[in-house]
Amino acid sequence: MGFAGVSLDGHVARHRSVSGVEPEAGHAIVLREWLSDDERALAESYFRVLLAGHALEIEPGGHSWGLYGDPFADAMMMRAVAVVSKQAGRRVYPSYGYWRLYWPGATLPIHTDRAACDWTMSVSIANEPGLPAWGLETQVGSSKDSIVLRPGDAALFRGREIAHGRETPAPGWSVWLFLHCVDDRSKVFDHRVAPGLAVTSPLSH
Repeated sequence: MGFAGVSLDGHVARHRSVSGVEPEAGHAIVLREWLSDDERALAESYFRVLLAGHALEIEPGGHSWGLYGDPFADAMMMRAVAVVSKQAGRRVYPSYGYWRLYWPGATLPIHTDRAACDWTMSVSIANEPGLPAWGLETQVGSSKDSIVLRPGDAALFRGREIAHGRETPAPGWSVWLFLHCVDDRSKVFDHRVAPGLAVTSPLSH
């Protein structure tokens, strides 16, 4: 299967950063330095261009801004397919990427993701300098974990099964990429014709 003449099969090859897997939390797989310093810096620079161009949508509550299906975010989502497939032990399919900027004081209620997010990879791009990183909280039943991701790190988990959020208010601003994959081939690209297409944001992550 492919789009624009490009096969998706090549995206299930082993990614170099799989060796960086760290079983830090029982509810998620932590990939330290999933992005190299140069890759992370490029992602941050691209995000600053989006911000300067007023490309982000203000989300409900006003403490976070987001952008669905951006070409760069979707390109990173395509890259993540290899890692997710490796950890899943089977082929998974690309869904969509999402940028989010959290402002100081932001919170995110504990939740599970929608049907387009069988697998969720939360990638830290940048934090406000001089302030501690903002933890990602996961919950399964009464069991809870907190994961601290440094810029360039990622956490991978089953987004529809593992409840997650950030109930502790953000100490400062932070920038994140959320990369989603699905188990069902029929849901590829979140039912879009191809990745990188501008559509109305579902605001559900």
